[in-house]
Amino acid sequence: MCTAISIKHQTDHAFLARNFDYDSTSLLKLAKIPRNYSSPLEPTLNTFKTRYSIIGMMLWHEGTHVLVDGMNEKGLSGAILNLPDACVWNKVLVSDGINLLPTDVSFYCLSQFSSVTELKVAIHQLNIVAPEDHPFAKTTQIHWMFCDKTGESIVVEQTESGLCIYDNPIGVLTNGPTFDQQLINISPYLKDSQTAPPLPGDDSSPSRFIRAGYLKRHLQWTQQPLSTVTHCFHILGNVALLPGILKQTQGEEFETRYTACMDLKHLRYYLKWYHHLKTQIIDLKQEQDECKTLTFFE
Repeated sequence: MCTAISIKHQTDHAFLARNFDYDSTSLLKLAKIPRNYSSPLEPTLNTFKTRYSIIGMMLWHEGTHVLVDGMNEKGLSGAILNLPDACVWNKVLVSDGINLLPTDVSFYCLSQFSSVTELKVAIHQLNIVAPEDHPFAKTTQIHWMFCDKTGESIVVEQTESGLCIYDNPIGVLTNGPTFDQQLINISPYLKDSQTAPPLPGDDSSPSRFIRAGYLKRHLQWTQQPLSTVTHCFHILGNVALLPGILKQTQGEEFETRYTACMDLKHLRYYLKWYHHLKTQIIDLKQEQDECKTLTFFE
Protein backbone atom coordinates (compact mmCIF):
# COMPACT_ATOMS: atom_id res chain seq x y z
CA MET A 1 0.00 0.00 0.00
CA CYS A 2 1.36 3.51 0.87
CA THR A 3 0.88 7.04 -0.44
CA ALA A 4 3.53 9.70 -1.10
CA ILE A 5 3.30 13.38 -2.05
CA SER A 6 5.85 16.04 -2.94
CA ILE A 7 5.37 19.78 -2.43
CA LYS A 8 7.28 22.71 -3.95
CA HIS A 9 6.94 26.30 -2.80
CA GLN A 10 7.55 29.28 -5.06
CA THR A 11 10.57 29.99 -2.86
CA ASP A 12 12.31 26.76 -3.99
CA HIS A 13 11.42 25.05 -0.74
CA ALA A 14 10.45 21.42 -1.28
CA PHE A 15 9.06 18.56 0.81
CA LEU A 16 8.46 14.84 0.39
CA ALA A 17 5.87 13.21 2.65
CA ARG A 18 4.48 9.69 2.84
CA ASN A 19 2.27 7.19 4.63
CA PHE A 20 3.89 3.82 5.17
CA ASP A 21 1.16 1.17 5.09
CA TYR A 22 2.29 -2.30 6.12
CA ASP A 23 1.41 -5.20 8.37
CA SER A 24 1.23 -4.31 12.03
CA THR A 25 3.94 -6.74 13.22
CA SER A 26 6.94 -5.78 11.07
CA LEU A 27 9.86 -4.03 12.79
CA LEU A 28 10.56 -0.44 11.73
CA LYS A 29 13.35 1.80 13.03
CA LEU A 30 14.53 5.27 12.10
CA ALA A 31 18.21 5.18 11.13
CA LYS A 32 21.05 7.58 10.40
CA ILE A 33 23.83 6.57 8.04
CA PRO A 34 27.06 8.59 7.85
CA ARG A 35 29.25 9.54 4.91
CA ASN A 36 31.89 6.94 3.97
CA TYR A 37 29.87 4.12 5.51
CA SER A 38 30.93 0.83 3.92
CA SER A 39 28.13 -1.50 2.93
CA PRO A 40 28.15 -4.80 0.98
CA LEU A 41 26.14 -4.51 -2.22
CA GLU A 42 24.00 -7.54 -2.95
CA PRO A 43 23.87 -9.70 -4.97
CA THR A 44 27.62 -9.40 -5.74
CA LEU A 45 28.60 -8.42 -2.15
CA ASN A 46 31.00 -5.82 -3.55
CA THR A 47 31.50 -3.07 -0.97
CA PHE A 48 30.70 0.56 -1.69
CA LYS A 49 30.96 3.69 0.43
CA THR A 50 28.22 6.23 0.95
CA ARG A 51 29.04 9.66 -0.49
CA TYR A 52 26.34 11.40 1.52
CA SER A 53 24.85 10.98 4.98
CA ILE A 54 21.22 9.80 5.14
CA ILE A 55 18.38 9.75 7.60
CA GLY A 56 15.46 7.45 6.94
CA MET A 57 13.25 4.57 7.97
CA MET A 58 14.48 0.97 7.93
CA LEU A 59 12.18 -2.04 7.61
CA TRP A 60 13.36 -5.46 8.80
CA HIS A 61 12.15 -8.23 6.51
CA GLU A 62 13.34 -11.84 6.37
CA GLY A 63 16.65 -11.09 8.03
CA THR A 64 17.53 -7.98 6.05
CA HIS A 65 16.83 -4.29 6.45
CA VAL A 66 15.42 -2.10 3.70
CA LEU A 67 15.53 1.70 3.53
CA VAL A 68 11.87 2.44 2.74
CA ASP A 69 12.27 6.23 2.71
CA GLY A 70 14.79 8.90 3.57
CA MET A 71 16.74 11.97 2.53
CA ASN A 72 20.41 12.78 2.21
CA GLU A 73 22.47 15.82 3.18
CA LYS A 74 22.09 17.32 -0.31
CA GLY A 75 18.30 17.38 -0.10
CA LEU A 76 17.59 14.36 -2.33
CA SER A 77 14.79 12.21 -0.91
CA GLY A 78 13.17 8.96 -1.92
CA ALA A 79 10.44 6.50 -0.96
CA ILE A 80 9.58 2.89 -1.81
CA LEU A 81 5.94 1.98 -2.51
CA ASN A 82 4.38 -1.31 -3.55
CA LEU A 83 3.54 -1.91 -7.22
CA PRO A 84 1.75 -5.28 -7.28
CA ASP A 85 1.84 -7.59 -10.30
CA ALA A 86 3.70 -5.16 -12.56
CA CYS A 87 7.43 -5.37 -11.86
CA VAL A 88 9.80 -7.35 -14.08
CA TRP A 89 13.34 -7.60 -12.71
CA ASN A 90 16.41 -8.58 -14.65
CA LYS A 91 17.68 -12.09 -13.98
CA VAL A 92 21.34 -11.89 -15.01
CA LEU A 93 24.24 -9.97 -13.43
CA VAL A 94 26.20 -7.62 -15.68
CA SER A 95 29.88 -6.68 -15.65
CA ASP A 96 29.50 -3.17 -17.10
CA GLY A 97 26.93 -1.81 -14.64
CA ILE A 98 25.93 -1.73 -10.99
CA ASN A 99 23.95 -4.81 -9.93
CA LEU A 100 21.32 -4.02 -7.31
CA LEU A 101 18.48 -5.95 -5.70
CA PRO A 102 15.19 -3.99 -5.93
CA THR A 103 15.21 -3.46 -2.16
CA ASP A 104 18.65 -1.76 -2.30
CA VAL A 105 17.87 0.83 -4.98
CA SER A 106 16.66 3.59 -2.65
CA PHE A 107 19.62 3.21 -0.28
CA TYR A 108 22.13 3.23 -3.12
CA CYS A 109 20.59 6.23 -4.88
CA LEU A 110 20.36 8.38 -1.75
CA SER A 111 23.91 7.46 -0.77
CA GLN A 112 25.43 8.33 -4.15
CA PHE A 113 23.45 11.10 -5.84
CA SER A 114 22.78 14.73 -4.91
CA SER A 115 19.83 15.65 -7.16
CA VAL A 116 17.09 14.25 -9.36
CA THR A 117 18.95 15.55 -12.44
CA GLU A 118 22.03 13.55 -11.48
CA LEU A 119 19.93 10.51 -10.65
CA LYS A 120 18.09 10.56 -13.99
CA VAL A 121 21.40 10.32 -15.84
CA ALA A 122 23.04 7.71 -13.63
CA ILE A 123 20.09 5.39 -13.03
CA HIS A 124 20.52 3.79 -16.44
CA GLN A 125 23.78 2.31 -15.15
CA LEU A 126 21.83 0.27 -12.60
CA ASN A 127 20.98 -3.34 -13.30
CA ILE A 128 18.01 -4.04 -11.01
CA VAL A 129 18.20 -7.79 -10.69
CA ALA A 130 16.45 -10.63 -8.89
CA PRO A 131 18.64 -13.73 -9.21
CA GLU A 132 17.21 -17.20 -8.75
CA ASP A 133 18.93 -17.60 -5.37
CA HIS A 134 17.21 -14.47 -3.95
CA PRO A 135 13.55 -15.49 -3.46
CA PHE A 136 12.74 -12.28 -1.55
CA ALA A 137 13.99 -10.14 -4.44
CA LYS A 138 12.04 -12.24 -6.95
CA THR A 139 8.76 -11.65 -5.11
CA THR A 140 9.40 -7.95 -4.38
CA GLN A 141 7.03 -5.66 -6.29
CA ILE A 142 7.92 -1.98 -5.75
CA HIS A 143 8.48 1.33 -7.47
CA TRP A 144 10.19 4.52 -6.30
CA MET A 145 9.49 8.22 -5.97
CA PHE A 146 12.39 10.67 -5.72
CA CYS A 147 12.29 14.42 -5.04
CA ASP A 148 15.09 16.93 -4.45
CA LYS A 149 15.33 20.33 -2.80
CA THR A 150 14.38 22.12 -6.05
CA GLY A 151 11.05 20.29 -6.03
CA GLU A 152 11.83 18.18 -9.10
CA SER A 153 10.11 14.82 -8.70
CA ILE A 154 10.28 11.57 -10.64
CA VAL A 155 8.84 8.06 -10.47
CA VAL A 156 10.98 5.04 -11.35
CA GLU A 157 9.43 1.72 -12.38
CA GLN A 158 10.81 -1.43 -13.98
CA THR A 159 8.12 -3.34 -15.85
CA GLU A 160 7.84 -5.45 -18.98
CA SER A 161 8.55 -2.19 -20.86
CA GLY A 162 11.95 -1.95 -19.17
CA LEU A 163 13.26 0.75 -16.86
CA CYS A 164 10.84 3.70 -16.97
CA ILE A 165 11.60 7.15 -15.53
CA TYR A 166 8.58 9.47 -15.37
CA ASP A 167 8.55 13.14 -14.50
CA ASN A 168 5.95 13.57 -11.76
CA PRO A 169 4.00 16.80 -12.37
CA ILE A 170 1.25 15.73 -9.96
CA GLY A 171 3.65 15.08 -7.09
CA VAL A 172 1.76 11.96 -5.96
CA LEU A 173 2.45 8.24 -5.95
CA THR A 174 0.48 5.30 -4.57
CA ASN A 175 0.63 1.69 -5.79
CA GLY A 176 -0.85 0.07 -8.92
CA PRO A 177 -1.54 0.57 -11.72
CA THR A 178 1.65 1.89 -13.28
CA PHE A 179 2.29 5.62 -13.05
CA ASP A 180 1.36 6.42 -16.66
CA GLN A 181 -2.10 4.93 -16.08
CA GLN A 182 -2.49 6.81 -12.78
CA LEU A 183 -1.94 10.08 -14.65
CA ILE A 184 -4.79 9.17 -17.00
CA ASN A 185 -7.07 8.29 -14.07
CA ILE A 186 -6.56 11.62 -12.30
CA SER A 187 -6.90 13.90 -15.33
CA PRO A 188 -10.69 14.56 -14.89
CA TYR A 189 -10.03 15.73 -11.31
CA LEU A 190 -7.47 18.36 -12.25
CA LYS A 191 -10.16 20.77 -13.42
CA ASP A 192 -11.69 23.51 -11.30
CA SER A 193 -12.87 22.04 -8.01
CA GLN A 194 -16.51 22.95 -8.81
CA THR A 195 -16.54 21.00 -12.08
CA ALA A 196 -14.49 17.94 -11.09
CA PRO A 197 -16.30 14.59 -10.58
CA PRO A 198 -17.07 13.42 -7.02
CA LEU A 199 -13.97 12.09 -5.26
CA PRO A 200 -13.74 8.31 -4.81
CA GLY A 201 -13.85 7.31 -1.16
CA ASP A 202 -12.47 3.78 -0.97
CA ASP A 203 -8.96 2.71 0.10
CA SER A 204 -7.82 1.40 -3.29
CA SER A 205 -4.60 2.71 -4.78
CA PRO A 206 -6.27 4.58 -7.71
CA SER A 207 -8.71 6.26 -5.31
CA ARG A 208 -5.98 7.32 -2.91
CA PHE A 209 -3.95 8.71 -5.82
CA ILE A 210 -6.91 10.82 -6.96
CA ARG A 211 -7.80 12.07 -3.47
CA ALA A 212 -4.22 12.99 -2.59
CA GLY A 213 -3.69 14.71 -5.94
CA TYR A 214 -6.97 16.60 -5.73
CA LEU A 215 -6.39 17.81 -2.17
CA LYS A 216 -2.80 18.78 -2.95
CA ARG A 217 -3.90 20.76 -6.01
CA HIS A 218 -6.80 22.66 -4.41
CA LEU A 219 -5.47 23.24 -0.89
CA GLN A 220 -4.58 26.83 -0.05
CA TRP A 221 -0.87 26.53 0.64
CA THR A 222 1.26 29.03 2.53
CA GLN A 223 5.01 29.65 2.34
CA GLN A 224 5.55 28.72 6.00
CA PRO A 225 7.49 25.45 6.43
CA LEU A 226 5.65 24.29 9.56
CA SER A 227 2.30 25.05 7.95
CA THR A 228 3.33 22.95 4.94
CA VAL A 229 4.29 20.05 7.20
CA THR A 230 0.90 20.29 8.90
CA HIS A 231 -0.91 20.31 5.54
CA CYS A 232 1.05 17.26 4.42
CA PHE A 233 0.02 15.35 7.53
CA HIS A 234 -3.63 16.30 6.97
CA ILE A 235 -3.61 15.30 3.28
CA LEU A 236 -2.07 11.95 4.15
CA GLY A 237 -4.56 11.55 6.97
CA ASN A 238 -7.27 11.53 4.29
CA VAL A 239 -5.71 8.46 2.66
CA ALA A 240 -4.50 6.62 5.77
CA LEU A 241 -5.43 2.99 6.43
CA LEU A 242 -7.05 2.53 9.81
CA PRO A 243 -6.29 -0.66 11.78
CA GLY A 244 -8.64 -3.53 10.96
CA ILE A 245 -9.99 -2.03 7.72
CA LEU A 246 -7.79 -3.90 5.27
CA LYS A 247 -6.98 -7.59 5.77
CA GLN A 248 -4.86 -9.69 3.43
CA THR A 249 -5.77 -13.23 2.41
CA GLN A 250 -2.94 -14.53 4.63
CA GLY A 251 -4.62 -12.93 7.64
CA GLU A 252 -2.21 -10.00 7.86
CA GLU A 253 -3.72 -6.65 8.78
CA PHE A 254 -2.36 -3.69 6.85
CA GLU A 255 -2.45 -0.26 8.45
CA THR A 256 -0.68 3.08 8.26
CA ARG A 257 2.30 2.48 10.53
CA TYR A 258 3.62 6.03 10.36
CA THR A 259 3.53 9.29 8.42
CA ALA A 260 6.74 11.17 7.63
CA CYS A 261 7.42 14.57 6.10
CA MET A 262 10.91 15.53 4.92
CA ASP A 263 11.88 19.20 4.68
CA LEU A 264 14.46 19.12 1.89
CA LYS A 265 15.76 22.64 2.49
CA HIS A 266 16.28 22.55 6.23
CA LEU A 267 16.93 18.77 6.20
CA ARG A 268 14.42 17.94 8.92
CA TYR A 269 12.59 14.63 9.14
CA TYR A 270 9.16 14.90 10.80
CA LEU A 271 7.84 11.56 12.02
CA LYS A 272 4.47 10.65 13.48
CA TRP A 273 3.70 7.05 14.40
CA TYR A 274 0.06 6.13 13.93
CA HIS A 275 -0.48 5.17 17.59
CA HIS A 276 1.32 8.22 19.02
CA LEU A 277 0.16 11.84 19.14
CA LYS A 278 3.62 13.36 19.36
CA THR A 279 5.56 14.31 16.21
CA GLN A 280 9.30 13.68 16.35
CA ILE A 281 11.64 16.11 14.57
CA ILE A 282 15.11 14.90 13.59
CA ASP A 283 17.61 17.40 12.18
CA LEU A 284 19.97 15.75 9.67
CA LYS A 285 22.43 18.67 9.81
CA GLN A 286 22.93 18.07 13.51
CA GLU A 287 22.89 14.30 13.33
CA GLN A 288 25.40 14.02 10.47
CA ASP A 289 28.10 15.71 12.54
CA GLU A 290 27.60 13.25 15.39
CA CYS A 291 27.04 10.09 13.35
CA LYS A 292 30.09 7.88 12.71
CA THR A 293 28.40 4.55 11.96
CA LEU A 294 24.95 3.14 11.17
CA THR A 295 22.83 4.17 14.16
CA PHE A 296 19.20 3.56 15.07
CA PHE A 297 16.95 5.88 17.05
CA GLU A 298 15.14 4.34 19.98
